[in-house]
Amino acid sequence: MSTATTESTGRSLDGRLTIDGYRIASDAIAVLTGSLLIALSAQARVFLPGNPIPITLQTGVVLSLPFFLHGWRAPAAVAAYLLQGLAGLPFFASGQ
Repeated sequence: MSTATTESTGRSLDGRLTIDGYRIASDAIAVLTGSLLIALSAQARVFLPGNPIPITLQTGVVLSLPFFLHGWRAPAAVAAYLLQGLAGLPFFASGQ
């Protein structure tokens, strides 16, 4: 499957929108999926015996993102998570 284009900005031979050979839609979906995984994992709590403070799975997801989202997509997913929280989505502690 070829992704060659006739111009630096345009559609690839298979019809995908590209800019200098990068697929915009698949990259955006990967980044948004990564940011939503971070948000969901922050809600999953594990209580250890004898410890009243729960541990979230967020750290594990953030550390595993570079293995699944190669290159610039992992830091972009973390930045998207932070921007979504700053925009008012209930991602941070106590939904604030």
